[in-house]
Amino acid sequence: MAQMADEDGKLYENISAEIKKTSLPDGYQWFCGRKDNSVFIGIMDTAESFNTEVHNAKVEVDTVNAVINVVWNFEGTDVNKWADFTQANIQQHIAVEINGIFIFAPKVNSQITGGMCSASDLSSEVINTLFKDAKFTFEMQQE
Repeated sequence: MAQMADEDGKLYENISAEIKKTSLPDGYQWFCGRKDNSVFIGIMDTAESFNTEVHNAKVEVDTVNAVINVVWNFEGTDVNKWADFTQANIQQHIAVEINGIFIFAPKVNSQITGGMCSASDLSSEVINTLFKDAKFTFEMQQE
């Protein structure tokens, strides 16, 4: 995975257009994303991918650290599949895409059990895109 500075967004636009022109062998796919003033680009192995539907996701605001988190969890057998996938990819970067949008490529440091995941510091544009077709529920908790 490569990371390059991209203050005005032109590099991301150019790279995104160019990588679509370059085909890869079966089982591999380009990914390209922009976060803050950086562009991330790489090739992912889709033969060992983890795909599932997420039925429960939410946006949380961490007021202590001034961070916005998108939190989601897997259900049923997907919890164990995710644990197996992360176990098999320890010390590897994995490209996380949601609805076809590259989110980030974290390095897996250890097996992730329990089915909970989160992404921090996403732009408001990415968050709006992720949740544009979501069904909303209102939850009020008594303190």
